[in-house]
Amino acid sequence: MNKFENILQNQVCTVEEAISKYKAFRKSKIIITTEFIKNLYYYADLFYKILTSTKYLNISNEEPIKDLAKALCYISSPRKRFPILGYIEDYRLVKYVFRKHRDFIDSYLETNKLLLNAF
Repeated sequence: MNKFENILQNQVCTVEEAISKYKAFRKSKIIITTEFIKNLYYYADLFYKILTSTKYLNISNEEPIKDLAKALCYISSPRKRFPILGYIEDYRLVKYVFRKHRDFIDSYLETNKLLLNAF
């Protein structure tokens, strides 16, 4: 078990908590200083969109949804002593979750494209 699996297992967060925490976090002032911080928020926004749409789409995959919610809760937690180091760890966690559930995220994006093209 690696470091990121431990982080995900130690996070206790529901989907609703993750959504509300991330909304409040995005309203705070975010300084995008480097490319990887910008990419961190692209991934986090994608996770947020997936979690908010799971209410409307019938998605039965429990593990990816829980991991996405836990990753958002971890990102939304208060900054560490040295913020740039905290962003690096957040980015590595988000990339880990993205790679772990790549098939689920790709299928979500394909479903989303089909739904958007239908209307």
